[in-house]
Amino acid sequence: MKDSAESCDFCNYKNFTAEHTFGRVESKFAFSASNVFKLDTLHALLALKKHDPLHWSLEEFLDLFQLVNTWINKANTNFPKARYPGVVWDVLPKCGASQVHPHLHVILDFERHHGVMEAWRKGAQKYFDVQHSNYFSDLVSIYTALNLTATLGKAVAFPNLVPKKDHEIVVIAERPDSDFYTLLFLVLRGLIDDVHKMCFSMGIALPALNVAEGKLPAYARVITRGYITDVRADISSLELFLSTNVNIDPYNTIEIVRNSINQRLKKSES
Repeated sequence: MKDSAESCDFCNYKNFTAEHTFGRVESKFAFSASNVFKLDTLHALLALKKHDPLHWSLEEFLDLFQLVNTWINKANTNFPKARYPGVVWDVLPKCGASQVHPHLHVILDFERHHGVMEAWRKGAQKYFDVQHSNYFSDLVSIYTALNLTATLGKAVAFPNLVPKKDHEIVVIAERPDSDFYTLLFLVLRGLIDDVHKMCFSMGIALPALNVAEGKLPAYARVITRGYITDVRADISSLELFLSTNVNIDPYNTIEIVRNSINQRLKKSES
């Protein structure tokens, strides 16, 4: 950790990271930078100011994602036709992160959400057209009937029964508010601290800006990527070309989330 900090561009971000034409956004614990290797016109990096990728508090976590919202709104103000946000986060190089320093990729597209996020939106729209019901509300109802949900305020978490990889947990809410991000924090701390899965990958879809109908809710999908000491890759030709191989009991996964909520919220309240 110390060795990687000495040559880290993000630890000296004002001198070694680029800015967008509309400038940088910054908060107490986080900052933005323009990604040099862009996937889209509006592609930012949002990073914590401290180098440690694993030990962050709820205050730091909420501050980071409030800054994500600030950057998205600023980008939309400067480019009003850019309306479709998405966020991805890989922690540690084992998951594909380019640097140890914790950083998110934030994209605001002009035409649609990217990839699987847009596929979920289109699928939900087709479901509504046929069933005249909200796909995401019905999805939560099914997981609730199976006793596979954990809630915090208006946010809900559940283990995906058709997961991309181990321990996939979905956190969903109508909007990306404090309930949503606090529950997401508790999910991540449960995975990192309680089951010692320090490597994870995550994608977050956020509601489109200034779009009247057919919007996604706020949702995050989190998967663990094996133990940090594993020399074997967690993805093989099986996952790449055939089907996902997951051997995790979803009822064990939801207990990780419930225990994290109970333990950490009690500590914060005492």
